[in-house]
Amino acid sequence: MITAADRIEHLERFLAGVPGAARRAAAWAMNRALDEARAAAVAKITSRYAVRAGDVAAMITTSRATEAEPSIVVRSRSGSLSLGYFPHTPTSPGTGGPGRPLLRAEVLRGAPRDVPGAFVANLQSGPRVMHRTGGTTSRGKAAIATVYTVPLGSMLGVQSVREAVEAEALAALDRQIGPAIDRELKRAETAGGAS
Repeated sequence: MITAADRIEHLERFLAGVPGAARRAAAWAMNRALDEARAAAVAKITSRYAVRAGDVAAMITTSRATEAEPSIVVRSRSGSLSLGYFPHTPTSPGTGGPGRPLLRAEVLRGAPRDVPGAFVANLQSGPRVMHRTGGTTSRGKAAIATVYTVPLGSMLGVQSVREAVEAEALAALDRQIGPAIDRELKRAETAGGAS
């Protein structure tokens, strides 16, 4: 979570004569910085992990700042991602049996690895990367389950990713401080002229 305590103090100095203006300005500036923080999260995750930007963006949520709570939050709403989200070969059934090639997948960018026991299965929802659990189904068939990888929240929580997102959010916030002050001063001027 990125708070704005020091930025609010800065705003309060400039907007001391306008009641409530500092908190309004802080929330406004932070919410404009939020989109840049979210974009930084997607970019940093996809530079480290071989997952598509669109998939990451769809699983990241944000909380906007308000006058009462001047902070923004970028978080993941996803559990562990299935291996199917990452580049893998082959992409169609043909692995997992004796004499067949091992499934190879790239989770960390630039570091593809063999995944022993994994195979591509055609399910009703489409091809999925699966593994045999060692159990059996109620029909007596070999039970299979999806192969999962790293949770998106863990990707977002990696120190280098987290620090880059926080740095971009604060830089974006600093770029919005001036426009936020100008906005509140114009608002006060308009209100004063109307009275």
